[in-house]
Amino acid sequence: MEILWRYGARDWQNIGHKVIFTSHSFRTLQTIGWEHAEPVLRSLVFGILNGGQAGAQGETAAPYASNLALASTVREDWAAGKPDPAATTALLGVFRQAKPDEAAREAALALKNSVAASSLWDAVLLSAGELLLRQPGIVALHALTASNSLHHAFEASGQDSTRLLALFQACSWLCLYREAARARGGLPDGPRIDQLEPGDASQPPPLDSIFQELTKDRSLAARRVLAHASRAPSLAPFFDAARHLVLTKGTDSHDYKYASAVFEEVRSASPSVRPRLLAASAYQLRGASEPDSPLLEKTRRALAAL
Repeated sequence: MEILWRYGARDWQNIGHKVIFTSHSFRTLQTIGWEHAEPVLRSLVFGILNGGQAGAQGETAAPYASNLALASTVREDWAAGKPDPAATTALLGVFRQAKPDEAAREAALALKNSVAASSLWDAVLLSAGELLLRQPGIVALHALTASNSLHHAFEASGQDSTRLLALFQACSWLCLYREAARARGGLPDGPRIDQLEPGDASQPPPLDSIFQELTKDRSLAARRVLAHASRAPSLAPFFDAARHLVLTKGTDSHDYKYASAVFEEVRSASPSVRPRLLAASAYQLRGASEPDSPLLEKTRRALAAL
């Protein structure tokens, strides 16, 4: 896997699916057992062999070589950095306008200034969430799921150079996602995830109300989720309710993929970041007022006929 982490993170072709494939292959084998590795890894290698070179693939592979070199310049004790919310906010601002190589260099500079990598990952995930606020859809969704997979590679790898590469690639790829979203009908300037105001701050609405109204006004729902997540003693009830709706209302693999990624990242994010990252999920999660999935209805009819 140490070899495959790098190949999975090599290029952004197909909006990040290679590293998503790599990460979930590893997760699957950790669950079902490595005696099943051969067919899984054959499929994975076949997938990541496609592309990976600058030129024919344009800029999708361009950050790789520079970020690999950048990783070698970071101080050896980079993992001993301290959390810094100000650095998170600063890097989030960089992602809004920087080029891919510039974004990675800013992250490397923060590490050299003894900022914890966790603060930089907070910025990465917030930026992906903000893209969903600005232009909900397939590109922004994958900005979150690919960042989650790069984060998983960062956590799973035992080599500093690979871990740093995953972080720098995540920073560079956010700029590619931003421009890809812009190419799909434009990208509004706002809202900004770090300036999002909670709705119903004085009396956060109950969870059933939030999910019942979720699909009627996503912007309002995001502010309500922010209010709930900022005050709730535990987010477990939110995760349970959202997961139930994904399973009963979901009709697409992205419903499952996104929910799994965002819930994992909310749990690992800094406490001040969790509510805002979860608020962005209101633009993608399923709502209680949606109809149950056709497959679920078909299953119910089949069971009733027994």
